[in-house]
Amino acid sequence: KYRQSCSRVCKEKSIQLFEEMLYQSFLKMQDYLKEYPKLIIKESLTKWGCCYYKENKIMLNLALTQVPIYLIEYVILHELTHFVFPNHSKEFHLFLQKYIPNERIYSKEIKKFTSKL
Repeated sequence: KYRQSCSRVCKEKSIQLFEEMLYQSFLKMQDYLKEYPKLIIKESLTKWGCCYYKENKIMLNLALTQVPIYLIEYVILHELTHFVFPNHSKEFHLFLQKYIPNERIYSKEIKKFTSKL
């Protein structure tokens, strides 16, 4: 598993990557978001990311570094969309599709990487 092989330097570089990607994604959606969320990076056995919309926090799984970059962006934009629509309603998906037209395909694709969790 990834968490066993990722060194301190690897984790630091992952944090830098996630912070930069969150910032770029936030800029894309900033007209709809109230404030910049706090980023939490941790190892999770079940989730790629999670939005704590009431606390204005996003959690990203360290294992995301093992998937293609466009799927990392998908997860970040997906979690940011929860600040606008806290559920997975039709409106949620329509909104996310403005930023990622293939979001349904990406959702299925990232499931292929579940062994990386």
